[in-house]
This record gives sequence, structure tokens and C-alpha cells, in this order.
Amino acid sequence: MEKIIFACPWSGTSGETLILARSIREFAGSLSDSSIWVFTSKSLEEFPKEAKNELMDLKAEIIQIDGDPEDLKFPFVGFVLAAATAESMAKGKTEYLVWIDSNSMIIKEPKKFLLKEGKNIGYRPVHHTLIGSIYDEPIDSFWRLIYQKCNVQNEKIFPMKTHVDGKILRPYVNSGFMSVRPEKGLFQLWWDIYKKLYKDPDFQRYYDKDGLYVTFIHQAVLAGIILSTMGKGELYELPFEYNYPIHLYPESPKEYQPESINDMVTIRLYLDKLKDPKWREQIPINDPLKSWIEKQLVHTLTDKEPISDKVKFGQIPLVYPIPIVLTGALVDGKANFEELGDVAVMGIKPAIICISSGKDNHTNKGILEHGTFSINFPTTKMIAETDYCGTVSGKDVDKSQLFDIFYGELETAPMIKECPVNLECKVIKEFLVEHRQIFIADVIQAHVSKEYVTEENGRKKIAEMTKLDPIIYALDNKYYKIGEPIGEGYKESKKLKK
Repeated sequence: MEKIIFACPWSGTSGETLILARSIREFAGSLSDSSIWVFTSKSLEEFPKEAKNELMDLKAEIIQIDGDPEDLKFPFVGFVLAAATAESMAKGKTEYLVWIDSNSMIIKEPKKFLLKEGKNIGYRPVHHTLIGSIYDEPIDSFWRLIYQKCNVQNEKIFPMKTHVDGKILRPYVNSGFMSVRPEKGLFQLWWDIYKKLYKDPDFQRYYDKDGLYVTFIHQAVLAGIILSTMGKGELYELPFEYNYPIHLYPESPKEYQPESINDMVTIRLYLDKLKDPKWREQIPINDPLKSWIEKQLVHTLTDKEPISDKVKFGQIPLVYPIPIVLTGALVDGKANFEELGDVAVMGIKPAIICISSGKDNHTNKGILEHGTFSINFPTTKMIAETDYCGTVSGKDVDKSQLFDIFYGELETAPMIKECPVNLECKVIKEFLVEHRQIFIADVIQAHVSKEYVTEENGRKKIAEMTKLDPIIYALDNKYYKIGEPIGEGYKESKKLKK
């Protein structure tokens, strides 16, 4: 039988769970080899691969909870179910189960988790009062209802001091930080009661009054279950050094601001605050812990955040599909054509287009000389000729012989009759970006072959894309054919449910 098992909920995309698991392995001393269980509502197939691989490397086990999807929509239903599942699994396998929220970190061996004989739960009070009940004031209707539903006797109630704001409350413990003896079944009872009470109509008026009741009713129910099932002698308030909330350090009273965070045993952290170097400077953390945390932030926030199923391919302009065009220019008195995928519409009114070509390409010479070029859209039947124009240079081969050429309003922008659509373009701006020559141009005239033009209500209309049959390309180095239309612009959005 193990001495201790650490169990936590998966924190989603924040990376906090990974930091917790790493910290256990790094700083938990004699407990650093303990089992780590990570609970999630995702299937293992849906679970982010990078996180899964690292958790496996850390010898942490990922466990799927089986809950009703509708129930899991309510705050902390999955959280309580995961705690109950962990407790059920831990029976007979470990003396102590530590249920610890993912935004926690172990920084010293947490020996106090090993409860003394007679103690059945180690806990920390909540950080702030929030919906807590002030001990010296008459009990409010919400807590009276909690105690009634959980069968709490008045004599069981005792004072408890919050961790940060120093208020004296009726018992109200932090639900994300407990050490328990699993055979006592505390978490299972918590789940059995909570899944009924959160839907109880008697609590609806509190939900309507303040969203904090929605968020923290699970914690209030836990307090009621502890009071109804355990005597005060079975409870052990873990020391101040456990579950210290460093995200609340700047706003804590002086007596709750330790000289060094290094003196704590476990800390609570929020990565969105830790990201900010200025905020971190306010917190007294010394090396080697400071350097270790900095390393985790770099590892988690820049390299692996957000954790997802995505695989990094580096700096690739992975835009797809890419329209393939043949750019035409008059070079040394001869028509030349270059295959390009680097073409973009920059405006419709006025009609502005942009192309990007390697600065040493032969076609550029003609464009720079005359300030004009054409863009021609080949069909898939022209794939061999098109690909050829992209593999040989006009310096070496006369590509004008490949096509039937015509000219329009610009006498220096040769166009291809076989292409359904041709654009005559006049350069308005040219510049270099590293090894690329960029040409931004006005579209002077657009030409469309007769067979691709229809008339509807007296207006000319260009044929559908499937009939135009353009060549498209992707960065897998393959050419593709266009698919069927799937919708109509500015109309599909009306189908969204509001």
C-alpha cells in the first residue's frame, strides 16, 4: 500500500497541472515518487497529446471521469465527481489521498499530509470570506439551508479564521486542498449530496441573487458534509505554510506576508499573474526556487501554452488553398509567363492586386521595365503547361510558344486566351522584402472568355468556380481541383441560432 497518492483535476489549457506534477517529482522529498492521478472529462483520444506525453514521462496517470454532460456544465460538478472517483479508486491502495487543485505547487516535502492517528481530514480554511458565514453574526438563510440539507447540528459548529482576510467564520474549508483517509468515504458523500443539492430549487433564489453562490455552493456543501459526519477532533487544520496563495500576497495583511515564499511548503498560483514580470518582482521568492519557477514559465507559457493537439511546423506561411496563376510580362520584346501562387486581392473598389516573385525571376525584368503585367487563371486541363512555366526560366526557354497570346488595353501585358479569366494590371508600387519582389497594381481590365459568361436579368454574370475549374495548390506540394459550392456569401450567417 502506498503512503500517499496525489490527485488533481486537469486544468485545461493553462499548463498548471504540468507544473504541479513536475513540482511533486522535484520537491516532495520522500513523497516525490508517489502516484499522481489527473482527472479529466475528456477521453484519452481527445486529451492534448503534448500534455499526455509529458504526464506519462512524469509517471502520472490520466483518468477519465464519467459524468452526465448536462450535469458537468454546472460549476464544479466535474470537480466534485473527480474527487469522489479518486477516493473510490484509492481505497485499499493508499493511506492518504491528497486532493489538490491544479493551480498548486509543492515546494517542500509536505509531511503534514501524513495525518496523525485519529485525524481523518487535513484542510486549510478558505482565503477570503466571500459567501462564508461570519461566526459572531446570526446565521444567514443560505447557511441555515445548507446545514438543514446536510443535517448539521448546532453544537458541531466552531470558529475558523480565513487564510487572507483574517475573518472568523463558521467552518468553511478550501475544497481544492485536502488530505483524507479514503476509507472514510468523505468525498463520495460530498458527491452524493452535491449532485442533488446544486439542482435543488430552494437554492435557485441565491443563484439569482449573486453568481458567487453558483460558484461556491460545492464548497459550502463540503463544509456541511464535514460537520455532519466528523467530530472536531477528527479535523486537522494544516499549517499556514500549506496552500499559501502567492497570487494574493500583495493584498494580504503584513502578518500574512512571509519574508520568503521559500519558507512555505505548498503554494497556490495563477499563471496569468505569474506571466507578468513586474508582478513577480513584488513577491519575495529566492533562488533556487525562483529560477525553477522562471524555467517552468518559459517551458509552459512560450513553448507549450496553449496545450493542444497542435504540432508545430515553424515559420511556414501555411495558407491554403493557394490559387495558381500565370503572370505575364513583356521581356526583351517577347511574352514570358511565370507560375505563381503568391497572389492576393488587396481591394475591390478600387480593384488592387498584389503579387510576390523571387527578385531574380526573369518576368520581373519586364514588369520593372514597363510597369505592367497580366494575371491569367489556368484550368486544370492546363496543369502540365502551368507547372512547366514554374520549373523553367524565360532566360532559357521561349514560353510564348506554349499559348495563344492576346493583348488588351495595356500593350505590354501579354495574356493567355486558353485561360478563362485574365487581368491587366498596372503597377502602383514596387518594393523588395528580403528576397521577394513585391508588385502592387491596379486592375485596369478583367477579361472573361465568352463560354464562362451568362446573363441574368440583363446583367452579365461569371460562371461558378466549378466551371472555371481553377488549379489550386497547397503546401503539401500537390495541385488540387476545386470542390462543390457549399453556401452563399452574406447569407449563411443567418442560419446561426441566436
